[in-house]
Amino acid sequence: MEDDKPLQDYGISIVTAKAQAPAQLGLAIRTETGEFEALEITPYSSPPDLPDVMKNQEAANGQEQVA
Repeated sequence: MEDDKPLQDYGISIVTAKAQAPAQLGLAIRTETGEFEALEITPYSSPPDLPDVMKNQEAANGQEQVA
């Protein structure tokens, strides 16, 4: 990733990273031998429980409507 590029250039936006389904970013450091260190992802927060209103909207959006 480049320092001067926004996360949206890498496919991370409000559509792909929501409060109830956060995006994960990892950092892998390359050693002097050219190998990468093991990737360890540490969660900084867990997503909140969805209110019932939002749960109903997600269920409706995930289903196809047949006329």
